Amino acid sequence: MGAFAQRFGCEWRCGRQPWLLGAAVLMSLFLSLAVGVPRVWAAGPLQWELLDRQGGRWGLVLFEQSAPPAERAWRLRLHARSGALALDHARPLQLQDDLGGLWQLPNCSAELVVDATQSPPASSAQFDLQTLWPRPSDAFPLRLRLPLLDADRDLVLGPAQVQALHALP
Repeated sequence: MGAFAQRFGCEWRCGRQPWLLGAAVLMSLFLSLAVGVPRVWAAGPLQWELLDRQGGRWGLVLFEQSAPPAERAWRLRLHARSGALALDHARPLQLQDDLGGLWQLPNCSAELVVDATQSPPASSAQFDLQTLWPRPSDAFPLRLRLPLLDADRDLVLGPAQVQALHALP
């Protein structure tokens, strides 16, 4: 019996049947190629908690949403988690980087409610990432201009959020 098999107590599985290990490795390689390499997005939405420059807490979520008919759409959702901050559902979200890049993401907060007669929650807003093109560089921070009803706020995205936006499919 080999040292590995002795150490991990797998005499029969590893010591006597080494081809089983090889077959398992080959099968996993075949399956990963057949299914495709999983993307970062396959695990579900990406979520962070961030602070704006005034100390307000925000939840930021990046996710893929089904849109009729059978289209996929990427969304950025913001949740105010402190105070009575109310987002303006009529204005876009503005992003700017240090290279002079400027993006306007259309507001699609109406998707947050099932019934069109209801208003979206004041503390949440959703934005379409379709217009985030060309993708921002993953080497520089992004400043978001949060459209609030009373006074806009600035939120700076860190490396993890910027890299996620840069890597959007």
